[in-house]
Amino acid sequence: MIKVFSGKWRGLGESQDGLGMLVDFKFREILCKFSGAKLAVFMCIALHSDQEGLSFPSINTISRETGYATSTVTEALNDLCKLTIDNHRILARTSRTKKDGSNTSNLYMIFPSENELTEIGLSPMPETGIAPIPKTGVPPIPEIEIPPIPNSDIPPIPEIGNEVKPLNLNINHSLSLAEAPEKSEPPEQPVHRTTAKRKGDLVDGALAYSRNSNDPDVSAFPEELQPILKEFCRLWSLQPPKPDRTKGGPYANWILQGRMLKEALGEFGAAALPAVYEAWKKFKYDVGQPRSILNSARSTTGKLRSEAQETVKEPEVDQAEIERGLRELEQQKQDYKNGLSDGSAENWLARARARKAARENQIVPA
Repeated sequence: MIKVFSGKWRGLGESQDGLGMLVDFKFREILCKFSGAKLAVFMCIALHSDQEGLSFPSINTISRETGYATSTVTEALNDLCKLTIDNHRILARTSRTKKDGSNTSNLYMIFPSENELTEIGLSPMPETGIAPIPKTGVPPIPEIEIPPIPNSDIPPIPEIGNEVKPLNLNINHSLSLAEAPEKSEPPEQPVHRTTAKRKGDLVDGALAYSRNSNDPDVSAFPEELQPILKEFCRLWSLQPPKPDRTKGGPYANWILQGRMLKEALGEFGAAALPAVYEAWKKFKYDVGQPRSILNSARSTTGKLRSEAQETVKEPEVDQAEIERGLRELEQQKQDYKNGLSDGSAENWLARARARKAARENQIVPA
């Protein structure tokens, strides 16, 4: 598939005679196997090969000619040495050493046959890592017979028996319970009441301080904002800022945002903050000041208002009272048309007042 020959070739510059490399068109069928840096590394090794397909370029040389880093070249070489096509190896690699025993560049063979692999001491199937160094004519190390150690005056080690002596259960049982000595109790240490009392006071003071420190202090804020800010700080575990004289500082911003929060809570006030907190727990966004929960407060109070409207029952209507009122109105119209049939406007006005008083007192006139 690749052949090294001597003849004319054309390239950059003028034509000249020299060694060349002939690539068969069948190489196109396996070109897809050489992805990434593998193709450049393989072609670099092939261009360094002699007529037998052998070459020994160093890692630095391959890196310089292909433009890839040495780590990429090493990884591509490992992949090429493992690559097989139709049970044939693409590249064989074996290590070389100098006369002084130090390592030098590896020896490579492109498209090696089984016989060639056997000659250089490699396996027909690829192996992981660099192949072992081929066998040379070094004779094997002869086996050395070690003579037996002569008898000496050292006495033999005595054998230790495996006998287990039985326990003597009568030991320390000669005394009766009455004669047994009593255990001496350590003397009771006196308790320093003064020190204990001081320690107790210290612990109580620390607990009281922790309880007071967790309770947000909003006494410096306006009175109408204190319930809302205190509940807000308690639910979100915040501490309000301390008063300062700077204009537009944290304290002034909290007052402004507290009023905005009070307006958003509306008629519910601080009682709606637990519901706002439950809605906040579904999303858990950052809350560091009252302005952070304004949108949640508005949506929560809107839901509370809609729920309150649904629970309000419409007043029951007395249909009989409506009909009675309509009859009285119709009677008044009729009396007006008839020109006050009783002949007296005062009597008509008196009857109207009586009917009004009867309605207010829920007394049905005769």
